[in-house]
Amino acid sequence: MEFIYFFYVVLGICLLYLGGNCLLKGAVNIATYFQVPHLLIGVVVVSLSTSAPELFTSLIASFKGKNEIIVSNIIGSNIINMLLALPLTGLFLSIETDFKRLKFSFIILFLLMLFLLFFSFDFHSLSFFKVSYDRISALTILVLFLLYLFLFYREEKKYHSITKNLENFNCNYSFKFLFLNTFILSLSIYFLYLGSKLLIDSSIYIAHNIFNISERVIGIIFVAFGTSIPEIVVSIFAVIKKESDIALGNIIGSNIFNMGFILSSSIFINPVLMSDIYFIDFSIMFFVSLILLLIVRFKGSFSRGPSILFLFLYILYNSFLFGVF
Repeated sequence: MEFIYFFYVVLGICLLYLGGNCLLKGAVNIATYFQVPHLLIGVVVVSLSTSAPELFTSLIASFKGKNEIIVSNIIGSNIINMLLALPLTGLFLSIETDFKRLKFSFIILFLLMLFLLFFSFDFHSLSFFKVSYDRISALTILVLFLLYLFLFYREEKKYHSITKNLENFNCNYSFKFLFLNTFILSLSIYFLYLGSKLLIDSSIYIAHNIFNISERVIGIIFVAFGTSIPEIVVSIFAVIKKESDIALGNIIGSNIFNMGFILSSSIFINPVLMSDIYFIDFSIMFFVSLILLLIVRFKGSFSRGPSILFLFLYILYNSFLFGVF
């Protein structure tokens, strides 16, 4: 009978995928109906849609007071985005990119990580991840994220970088079109809520009652993988359609959204008590981000070689979590 919870985990992941996909389509169509600038759709809507599962999962965990699930979901999703979603695309087709356009996003990404380190520092014991993230730290992180959106929009507008997929949209739609997409958007939000609830509750039960392992491991591996499915799917489809900038930009943007908006929103609901067990996970996220920065800066692309390296690092990381090493 306990195996029903594994079915709930799979069902939760499927609902998260379906909800994220429907949210993306509905939100883009509604934004187009109201003639919202296409660039703003690309920056905000795509990031929000692919990170929506992480958002709902973290908010549900925050209301339940499950700090380990919140932090492990954010860190785990960021690691999976870089070590799994990105190499799964770069393994088959080289992801060409322009570092100049991604430079600002990388700066914000590292600033967010440094802020998270600073706010977790205990000046009495001189060690990281010893204090709680409170609403002041959440507000600071959120302001930085909003500043990123504003400056990114202004910078991209300067270069006339409008999302190619949205350029040819016809805005002559009927009210029926608006009503239908509003319904799809509402349904997708329900799917995301139900999927995240199934995933969280089932994962916690499996962790405690079946495998007797920590919520941290469950959160980093299973919950984070489930909530990272939209990023994986979007990146793969972007490469298939030869939209390399979208593939890499989606990963970096999602990581920024996870830390800048989702984590700060969760902290506003319930302050997150950190633990030094996350120092290793955070360090891996930081150094993988640094490796990605160096690859993009000096190589100008993410091809099969780096993809194999990142997949190998992902296997090593999971082996470490399960105590193989």
